[in-house]
Amino acid sequence: MNTIKGLLLSTLLISGAVAAQSTSQRALYFDCGDRKVTVYQDSGVVALNGNKMDDTEFKRGVDGYVINFAEYAAAGGSRTAYSLWFKTDMNKKQMPGLIHQWLDADSNPRHKAEIDACDTPTQIAAGAPKPSMLELLAEDAEG
Repeated sequence: MNTIKGLLLSTLLISGAVAAQSTSQRALYFDCGDRKVTVYQDSGVVALNGNKMDDTEFKRGVDGYVINFAEYAAAGGSRTAYSLWFKTDMNKKQMPGLIHQWLDADSNPRHKAEIDACDTPTQIAAGAPKPSMLELLAEDAEG
């Protein structure tokens, strides 16, 4: 699994210097319209619009990569499942895409899946993401 993450992240490195601060981390940034996805290269954390996501999974396919992750609702167990897919060779004019679908607590679809086109990823120095909903719920449960 770490090999896939390492290969994925090293394959997508975009040349150029990134100004680093002590609190910033190397990341790939995907602009997918209203949804902004940040993939932290050293930790494998994925953030959507600045919030850490849960159930992160990296997969390598025949001609590209898929990053699966989920954004949970504050109550009720529903979540939005996301799949960010992209080719290893961005020069083939096949831009990344973000597939997302709202699911209920039993993983049944609440709506049809939608696809957002994404711009070519850029390498950035990103600050730490905000906690995920599951992390916030766990903190509330503890005390």
